[in-house]
Amino acid sequence: MDKIAEYLSLVEPAYVAAGVGLVIWLVTLIPARMRLPIALAAMPVVLATAKLQELNALATICKVMSGVSFAAVAAAALCHPGPKLRLPALVWLWPIVAFASVYYVMNALDGLMAMVLHAQWGVMALAAVLTART
Repeated sequence: MDKIAEYLSLVEPAYVAAGVGLVIWLVTLIPARMRLPIALAAMPVVLATAKLQELNALATICKVMSGVSFAAVAAAALCHPGPKLRLPALVWLWPIVAFASVYYVMNALDGLMAMVLHAQWGVMALAAVLTART
């Protein structure tokens, strides 16, 4: 709980919600055929910026928004025009296990942080499978 409380003390939850809304709005403005390449290009920038602690507030915002970047890639891959590949059913177990792992870590020392990290992992796994279909 310490890390999440620290991040939320630096970034107001209302600003996080506004940022998520802004990202959703910006994604809808991008043409459908360009959403996936732009989302894939933006994701490493957000994740790399989140690691740069010298950037203080910007790094904290990127840490909080890293799950949103995974979700943007997943949404862009889901809505990507054109034919979709048919993946083996076994591939879909990866996101299922990833989302189920949220419950495995509930009793960890910093359970809330572990749950958030595993939820992000689940969204990343879903984004990977949906991107592989395009």
